[in-house]
Amino acid sequence: MTIKDKIVVNDTDMYINAGESSQDGAEIMATILPHDKVRLDVAYTYARNKYDSYTTGGIDYSGNMQPRSPRNHLNARVTLLPLLGLEVEFEMDDTSSQYADDANLHKYNRPTLYNLRASYDWKNWKVWAHVLNLTDEEYATYVSYSASDASMNMYSGAPRTVYAGLSYSFGEGN
Repeated sequence: MTIKDKIVVNDTDMYINAGESSQDGAEIMATILPHDKVRLDVAYTYARNKYDSYTTGGIDYSGNMQPRSPRNHLNARVTLLPLLGLEVEFEMDDTSSQYADDANLHKYNRPTLYNLRASYDWKNWKVWAHVLNLTDEEYATYVSYSASDASMNMYSGAPRTVYAGLSYSFGEGN
C-alpha cells in the first residue's frame, strides 16, 4: 500500500508532510491440535514500512524505514486443557528491533515478553487469572528519538501484572 502525503512528527514536534511512503507485509497464523488436551497457536507478521519520498530540513530520508515499526512480530501460545472447563495458556511475544527516528540511526530492541493465563468454567461460574509480563521485563510500548535534546523517549510498558476475576452468567447453566 502506498500513502501519499503521509503526516509525521518531525524533530521539533511539529506535524509535517513526509511525502510518499509504502507499507508492505504479510501475516500468517496457524492453530495445531497435536492432542485433545493441547492447542498450539502461532501468528507471525512481516512488515516493511518505508519512506519513498521524504525530505525535511535539507535531510533526505527517502528509502529509510519508518520508525516504531518492527519488521518481524511473532506470537506463540501453548494452551493446556487438562480438565473439562480448565484452560492454562503460556504465551510468548517477540518483535524484532525497530528504529526510533526517521534517520534510522537509533534502534530499540524490546525484550521478549511472556504471559500466563488460566481460567476455569463450571456451570454458570468462571474464575480466571492472568500474569502478564511474567518475567517482569522493563520495556517500552512506544519509542522515539529527539534530535533537539539527543535523547531516546520511551513510554514504559507495565511491570509484572496480575489480574484475577470471578463471573457468573445468568441464564441456563452448563
